[in-house]
Amino acid sequence: MIGKNAAEKPLRTKKKGGNRVLTPEELFRLKLQGRANKWNGDWAEELAAEALRRLGFQCVEPIQTGFQVVRSGGRITGAFPMTKVSGDIKAIAPGGRSVHCEVKYQPDPYQNLRWSMFTRKRKSHQIKALNDTVAAGGIGLVVWVRGYTEACVLQWPIAGFCPGKGLSWEQACSATVEIGKGENR
Repeated sequence: MIGKNAAEKPLRTKKKGGNRVLTPEELFRLKLQGRANKWNGDWAEELAAEALRRLGFQCVEPIQTGFQVVRSGGRITGAFPMTKVSGDIKAIAPGGRSVHCEVKYQPDPYQNLRWSMFTRKRKSHQIKALNDTVAAGGIGLVVWVRGYTEACVLQWPIAGFCPGKGLSWEQACSATVEIGKGENR
């Protein structure tokens, strides 16, 4: 019962407009949106893993993180990652190089891949992890999933992709990954 739970302990929002109590309807909408985002993210990671397997990558596995569960009155009221995850998928490239992969999901087919997708909401560690992987001799990949059926695999660093710049789907698809060397061509 959302209304009963909300009355017991009101949840507050930290968005613009100050610290206000959420109505039961707003709380319900947020929970539904959270579930939809989780489902979309999980689907995008599955699609990305399949794209990597088709390109010849081996041992393709999602990177898991532990979650801290928050309970109130015996009910789960929230779950938060215990640590920041360095990426979404790890794999081994043909030839044995380690692969670190970040998956980005864009439901709107007309939107570009934006640099801000890597820096907003405490995600700046993703760029560092990709850079560190490349510096150590591994392969950093970004798999851009568009809609529910398309995935484009890009090697990090992506040419011309930097703060304030975006990448169109056509530009992304023209930058393919060469498996043996792990370089864009």
